[in-house]
Amino acid sequence: MGTGIYYFLLILILFVVGKDGPTDRQLKELRENINKLVYNREIEGRCCLPEELPATLKLFLQNESGKYDINKLSLRQLKYLPSWTLIEKFPDLQDWLNPSLKRLSNEKNDSAVIAKFYLLTTPSSRTYGNYKEILAGSCNLLLQTSNGREFVKALFSSSISLEQKAELAESLVAHVDNTVHENVISALLYDGWYRFVHPNMASLPKETKDKMRATINQAYEQRIPSMKLNKEVFENDYKDFQGAYAQGILIGGEAPELGFLWTSQGNYRKLSDLRGKIVVVDFWATWCGPCRQFGPIFEEASEKYPDIVFGKIDTDDQQQLAMAAQITSIPTLMAFRDGIAVFRQSGALPLSALEDLINQIRNLDMDDVRKKIADADKGE
Repeated sequence: MGTGIYYFLLILILFVVGKDGPTDRQLKELRENINKLVYNREIEGRCCLPEELPATLKLFLQNESGKYDINKLSLRQLKYLPSWTLIEKFPDLQDWLNPSLKRLSNEKNDSAVIAKFYLLTTPSSRTYGNYKEILAGSCNLLLQTSNGREFVKALFSSSISLEQKAELAESLVAHVDNTVHENVISALLYDGWYRFVHPNMASLPKETKDKMRATINQAYEQRIPSMKLNKEVFENDYKDFQGAYAQGILIGGEAPELGFLWTSQGNYRKLSDLRGKIVVVDFWATWCGPCRQFGPIFEEASEKYPDIVFGKIDTDDQQQLAMAAQITSIPTLMAFRDGIAVFRQSGALPLSALEDLINQIRNLDMDDVRKKIADADKGE
């Protein structure tokens, strides 16, 4: 066979067959470059301004398409893709990956559920039917990865109805066992429980709440002994979950007595209803690291001083109340006695300082406090 004919056939074969699919190394480099682009504003040694990100990424993907055919991505290679949250940020990246993901999601394989999950980066795909399809399949593989956390967060923050979330929550907890990723358990607690299945969500069936609480409880108990990293944080989370706030009751009293501390329904009572009592209130949020660190300290103080009413206010769920209290940073601690605000401070307190504060409040001469308030009002 002549050399000319050989090269002609080779070119013909390449034309018919097309480019190869991406190698594992190429996908790892893709992920690394996109991470650098998002977090360092740098890609392939070049810097770009924040407003140039979409155009820079689009050009980068065009160059990648010249190296390999992303549509030949395999199920095994899904683990090398950029994180779900990064794909979610860029529609061009979604469009580039979605044909492959749609093809892979139809395969009869447990790993196909990962492809279905990645498709949820497109907001229009976050439907009840798609969540149900993922949960109906074998989603254990998904929950064993850090991407499982993003799935839980996406499910509970989606715009589907409360009733549909309740149904899907029951399906979700059925897949939770001692193999799930630790981040999945944290997401179940903070995005699932505190924001969705909290006991004060009265419209949810009690059975749903009980199932989810039991599952989270079991997952924590199974995973904590085997933890190597973040064990202390995990143990604090677990203690927080055992506390009164997670159970929907005041630390030292029933929640209905101070409904506004726990719900945003609007039918709350005033602090003046607790005249004669000392009330300590912690303004916090689930995403706030210092708040979570302060949680066990607050809990310990509540157990040590049963005569004092302790309450927690989630500033995300209780935005109007937080605004009324002029909360600008968290955690913020406020204390009241006889319906009068006697202390306010931003930042977490160590246990010794919190105990000292409680003793100082106990020793206050309230007649003197009222006199000072009256004098201040006259001065105005």
